[in-house]
Amino acid sequence: MSEFYTACYTAIKIIYEGVNISADIAPYLLSFDYTDKSSDESDDIQITLEDKNGKWLSPWFPSKGDKIKASIEFYSYGKNRKTLSLPCGSFEVDEIEFSEPPMQITVKAVATPITSSAVGQLKTKAWENINLKNIAQEIANNNALTLFFDSTRNPVYTRKDQIKISDLNFLKGLCRDAGFACKCTAGQIVIFEESLYEEKQPVCTVHRGDSRIISTSFRSKTTDTYKAANVTYHDSLLDETQSATVSADDAPDNGKTLEINQSVVSVAEAESLGTARLRNANKRENSGHITLTGMPGAVGGGVIECSGWGKFDGRYFIVSAKHSYSESGYQVELEINETASSKSSKKKKKNKQKIVVQHDSLL
Repeated sequence: MSEFYTACYTAIKIIYEGVNISADIAPYLLSFDYTDKSSDESDDIQITLEDKNGKWLSPWFPSKGDKIKASIEFYSYGKNRKTLSLPCGSFEVDEIEFSEPPMQITVKAVATPITSSAVGQLKTKAWENINLKNIAQEIANNNALTLFFDSTRNPVYTRKDQIKISDLNFLKGLCRDAGFACKCTAGQIVIFEESLYEEKQPVCTVHRGDSRIISTSFRSKTTDTYKAANVTYHDSLLDETQSATVSADDAPDNGKTLEINQSVVSVAEAESLGTARLRNANKRENSGHITLTGMPGAVGGGVIECSGWGKFDGRYFIVSAKHSYSESGYQVELEINETASSKSSKKKKKNKQKIVVQHDSLL
């Protein structure tokens, strides 16, 4: 398990259209933000540059669609000198903003290729007798992307209809209904099973009171959480309405039942859909934000351990990690949700305590 990394010096490396411009932009660089998201939304970067001489406004003005490859470089000095690099990935310029006073240019770029048909072209297609990985692979091939698929499961579909929706949004919908995370980044479609990633080794333990913590907030809610999910569907073979109900170990006892009415072809598919929707609804039951310095290893899809916050202690999945660099230094802002196994463990412990109390009251 890695802990906080203390860097004496931080630098931003920028490769613009294949050319290393790091030294050229260094005198103008006001801030650099890199946000790594675990799923659905695209990773992005934002570069803010001082422009009092108007260089960026005219001769150096970026073009939308230009390619940027970025990384954050960390250096330490002394006897145990170390260097560390956080690769941010590849991006396409999506938006350029000018503001004054003071004169400055902000370049925003996204990891999902804005020029790709996977994003902008609406398509209609019937997918028959095929599994999720093969659908993803075909979509990747058709859009000049590669596929990273990491799961022990691979749902099989008798038929799925893609109706006037982009390839990427169609694929994201399939993944959400199957309990998978999906995003497009650095020329790659990434699909993984969130529940498995939640069980990975934490990148670090964050202890309350550590001097490198800038701010924290936690929240526990009941609204939009459910104790079970009920899927109602029409069975075409029996020509009748069927239903399947599922629950989860981490579901709150006082929650409602999530009602889902969606076309599926079997009880197994209904239960899989119900489990995924229940998990998606409940994963924000306990959430938080932590801003701190010295954690380049924290990225979307990772796990951290929180300690010293009482009822909020536990393992948390990193939904997004925003790494920011400016004249004031380097910091990372984490959006986190408590993992299902962490909540389930607390629930079992609480139930055991209730049993002990009830037993003692009978004696």
